[in-house]
Amino acid sequence: MSRQAEAVNGADWTRILPSLAVGMVVYDRRYEMPGTIADFDGPMVCLTRPTGLAWRSHCASVRPARARVSPGAVVGSSGAPGVGRAGRRGGLRRGP
Repeated sequence: MSRQAEAVNGADWTRILPSLAVGMVVYDRRYEMPGTIADFDGPMVCLTRPTGLAWRSHCASVRPARARVSPGAVVGSSGAPGVGRAGRRGGLRRGP
């Protein structure tokens, strides 16, 4: 079995857990939504959302969250949203 498969199955959760911390914003692949780590209970991570929703997930299904890029955003060569070729040339022109 590959290491990735072991991580997904949770067979080696002791390697994943040290990379997580209370207060960290993470993405839960099982529930397909971000949350903030509130506590740990063995291999389980206790997560919360600003709305008050709280749930537990296995640490193998949680990863650090990344910045969200809106679907229509232009991404430049640096990978930063909002600055593409059009942005460097003056952007969109208005009017006739």
